[in-house]
Amino acid sequence: MTTTSTPAHGTHQAGERTFSLDRALELAEQTLAQAGLHARLRDLGGAWRCRLHRSDDTLAPAGVGAGKGESEQARVGALFEALEHHHSDAHAITAEQLVLRSSEELASEELATDPALRPLALAPPAPLACRTHTALDGSGAGMDVPVYLHTPSYLSANPDPRRALGDTFDYSTVARYSTNNGTAIGATDTEAFVHALAETVERDALSMLLASTFLDPHPEPLSVVDPTSLPEGLRQLHTRAQARSGTPVWLLDMTTDLGIPAFHAYAPARHGHPMAGYGASLCAAHAARRALEEFVQVLAIFENEEHPPTDFTALSRHPALLRAGRADFTPTSAPRGCSPSPPPTRP
Repeated sequence: MTTTSTPAHGTHQAGERTFSLDRALELAEQTLAQAGLHARLRDLGGAWRCRLHRSDDTLAPAGVGAGKGESEQARVGALFEALEHHHSDAHAITAEQLVLRSSEELASEELATDPALRPLALAPPAPLACRTHTALDGSGAGMDVPVYLHTPSYLSANPDPRRALGDTFDYSTVARYSTNNGTAIGATDTEAFVHALAETVERDALSMLLASTFLDPHPEPLSVVDPTSLPEGLRQLHTRAQARSGTPVWLLDMTTDLGIPAFHAYAPARHGHPMAGYGASLCAAHAARRALEEFVQVLAIFENEEHPPTDFTALSRHPALLRAGRADFTPTSAPRGCSPSPPPTRP
């Protein structure tokens, strides 16, 4: 592994927070009232958990979120995440929001070169649900994008809700491409967009890190941030994370060729659960903070809630993919033949 340092300058969070926490909370509560929902919040010590309920006190579909950071920030963040999950779930999609397009048509249009859409050309023609996406700058006509690309819950085992909307496409060949990565909420459109981009960068960086570590036959050394190089506040957060986990916590720099800082806070798995946090931001210090705060959040949830261990049975016949699935970056396991080296000079 190589040891690197993280720049201390640039503490602003460009576009990531528009309003004060009080104003953001006020806006979230207004949204709850309009939707006929109420929130139940629980302090997990290091994170907050939020569950949204209807007026009859039943749990709102997908209305569960978690928040990280300092207590008030974590509480508001948990509420926003619960709202995001609730409103981006398949149950929230109405017929008025959809347009039905033939899979045959979509397979011949602009998006057809995307690997996630290529199987459409091989499937029997059938109507499938799309939502019309518009360019951020308002230019050009809208683009019809299949719902399955960004709403995994739309592909539930029961096809009846889809059929009721007129969608009779067989999704068995494309379900693997369904992901909600890059879905985000914010107090303003700009704030939501910045968070969505940051999540996309973060998940892309993690994918690249996993591939280069466990699938590449000649992997490069891991880039581990030297904790002593961190700004004082981050150094204290790193120390608290290690004290809480009772194990070393490695902060891996997983920034890709995009040049947007991205970090992975990692500790050995507990009972089959990966202990990890991720962060990406235009500000390197903020990206590292998000990764460490999410690490603490994962610990808090693990300590307070029951979660079954991840089942890797499907990968058992594929050793490289199994290693990637387990994502064991522990230096003693030498996933890259790690050997310490002096800190490089960073611009």
